[in-house]
Amino acid sequence: MDAPEFIRQIGHAWNLFDVDLNLGRAMICPVLLLADDEVRRVAMEPESSYAEIYRVGLSRSAYNFILQDYSYFQFSWESEHAWRMAYFPNPWITGVADAQEAVEHWEAMEAVGYLTHEEASDLIGELPYMASVPPIRFEYSRSQYREISHPAAHFHIGRDVDNRWPCAVLLGPLAFSMMIARLYYPEHWRPRSSFEGASAADCLDLRFAEVIQGSQVVHDFTRVERRTLHLGRNMVPVEQAPEHETQHLRRRRRRR
Repeated sequence: MDAPEFIRQIGHAWNLFDVDLNLGRAMICPVLLLADDEVRRVAMEPESSYAEIYRVGLSRSAYNFILQDYSYFQFSWESEHAWRMAYFPNPWITGVADAQEAVEHWEAMEAVGYLTHEEASDLIGELPYMASVPPIRFEYSRSQYREISHPAAHFHIGRDVDNRWPCAVLLGPLAFSMMIARLYYPEHWRPRSSFEGASAADCLDLRFAEVIQGSQVVHDFTRVERRTLHLGRNMVPVEQAPEHETQHLRRRRRRR
């Protein structure tokens, strides 16, 4: 995926949350997100908690857009063979219905003047830490591919750096965002699904299927790896990229 297409999909991802699902709070960076050294430092620190990582990204606006529940998305692109996408849920609000209702109530009171911004912020800050939804990252890098140990395309679910879930599909910002919306915002997604009573013309599930079907498949795994678990494996032909298999075997022989 080239940079213009990646940027175009960031815009479509924002429209999904802001227009289709009415979940958008603010678009901060409609283009490729640049690395923030302070955010990276905190994220790479082994003793950092998720709350600390989330807060430093929020305070430094290190995201492309932010949702009503103060969850945010990051989309960074290095080349046609390397990009990263991340979803950082709010660990006090996301996935906690009572907390979401309370925040909506306090913000409504702030809007009409019954609460100051500081008072509303203090109330939000007193919510209990729940972390009911994990942070999700999708990473793709052909240069970092290593057979079995490091899939070229993979998910990180939660914070463990070695939990790489291999993926056979090259997701872009729109597909990644639709996956997050479908899994973690079902009360907004389902009314727009024909499987829940909406019209087929407006069905987000059918749109999601079209987006996934239009995605490229990953050829950076071997015959051995094809016999193991890959998310989206049903899209990958049984006999795939034999030239890549041959090149990989040649590289292994040279290393020996």
